[in-house]
Amino acid sequence: MTARPSVDYNGLISDEPSHFKVSGRLYHEPAVFDEEMDKIFHRGWVFVGHETEVSKAGDFATRMIGLQPVIMTRDKEDHLHMLMNRCRHRSATVCQEEYGNATSFQCPYHGWTYASNGDLTRVPFRSGIAGYLDSFRQEDYGLARVPRVGNYRGFIFASLSPKGVPFEEYLGRAAEYIDRYCDMAPDGEIFSTAGRHRMLVQSNWKLQVENLTDAYHVSFAHQSAIRRHDRDSSIVKVDDPRIYLRDIGGGHTVDDRFTGNRSLGEKATGRHTGGMGTLEPSVVAAVGERLGMKEAKRIAQGGPPHIMVFPNFMLLFNGYRMIQPVKPDLTYIYYYPTFLKGASEEVNLSRLRAQENAFGPGGFINPDDMDIFTRIQRGTDAQVDDWSVLDRSYDESMQTDEFGVPALTSQNLGETPQRAIWRHYKHVMMQS
Repeated sequence: MTARPSVDYNGLISDEPSHFKVSGRLYHEPAVFDEEMDKIFHRGWVFVGHETEVSKAGDFATRMIGLQPVIMTRDKEDHLHMLMNRCRHRSATVCQEEYGNATSFQCPYHGWTYASNGDLTRVPFRSGIAGYLDSFRQEDYGLARVPRVGNYRGFIFASLSPKGVPFEEYLGRAAEYIDRYCDMAPDGEIFSTAGRHRMLVQSNWKLQVENLTDAYHVSFAHQSAIRRHDRDSSIVKVDDPRIYLRDIGGGHTVDDRFTGNRSLGEKATGRHTGGMGTLEPSVVAAVGERLGMKEAKRIAQGGPPHIMVFPNFMLLFNGYRMIQPVKPDLTYIYYYPTFLKGASEEVNLSRLRAQENAFGPGGFINPDDMDIFTRIQRGTDAQVDDWSVLDRSYDESMQTDEFGVPALTSQNLGETPQRAIWRHYKHVMMQS
């Protein structure tokens, strides 16, 4: 990794008692973005996909870790690999498609060919006139491997640094929430095979990170969705005192709706809890066989977790999201539907339709957020008063969460998660 310009993050993130603010420079300065790619996306752990996206031998999916291209592949022995998408000869990318199935990858420049496990299998004109010396060892020139890869319940994370925080330590308490999401499926697993929606938004990547566990904006940014559901008075309101925002450490934040969802009792449906199909009797019964009926009903009525895992993974409702920074003012956001393994095709189709309805290009929620992110990005260019203020709910306190573990908590309209994100961000960015 190359050295990056030093930025004064103490001067850009002001954390005083009862007053917290961040500078707009953090959303648009190239020097800040360059350091983020190095310290957060290249040195740290980032989410790259779900193992079921490459479920068959030969399946592949191209990804970016920060600004570096990689390929997630499954070889003929059913092993998962994370490979750098760069020919070892003259550096051209060897795979251009987002998804597919192939027995090999061939560099379009000079024809070097690699197996799905990354091994170099063919070098054209290896010997003869102007060929390679006998000392050339083909086995030394396979595709480079991503130094560290972590798999938790099928969710794949990776780090371009061979050293750093261990994967389990990085994931921390987020693991319990991922467990809950998967445990709501009959077989205790989810799968992601329906592809994804891709949104390109003219804004900084951190705006989506801040937004996922911000409930304050819902009543205003998502008025069309609210008006659509206003006739149903059983839906839990955003200012319900039984809904909480939590800082669970490591920059990970949670919008904890479990208790509020359970307050609906028998009136709850998948639409109310945010997890289509999870309350279906056949699903609950199957989960009950694994966990006991009392626990199966409890977690089904609580609904799926709503969690942001720093820096680029979000798990909520009927799918997950992945953030891919491009430039300081340009970001890809990918939306993936999730299916419940062991559930009926009808149940999983309802999840797909609910995901499209909310977060598809013409959904009731996603376009609102994209518009707001663009407006905020434009607003940060106004630098007469260069601060965003994050002061709500400074009466936050340590409270036990769904899993009985203390976490810094405020009511659902606070800004505890945003302060948690920025504190962790500052800690990471100030490291040498």
